[in-house]
Amino acid sequence: MEFVLGDVRSLPFAEGEFDFVIDFGTWYHISRPQEAIEEISRVLEPGGVFCYETRASQLLSHPMRLIRQVAALARDCQPEAHQATVLVGQPRQAHPGLIR
Repeated sequence: MEFVLGDVRSLPFAEGEFDFVIDFGTWYHISRPQEAIEEISRVLEPGGVFCYETRASQLLSHPMRLIRQVAALARDCQPEAHQATVLVGQPRQAHPGLIR
């Protein structure tokens, strides 16, 4: 196996050189993704397979990333912007106009 550093939008390989191309978690970070998919298609042989990891599958396969992202969202949550966060655990009398 050989590792080659390059730009997925301009791969240094011949047309149809690969029967399988795999991507681990970078696909959704690529600017101009249409150029990247065209280049991947070019280097795949006819009938070749492109396998990529979606953002959702990456979070599910790496649960600590999901936990960190949920924690970051909770930290960034502004109570005044999200009334539900103000109401959680509050007695009904505390917000009579908001709770029905």
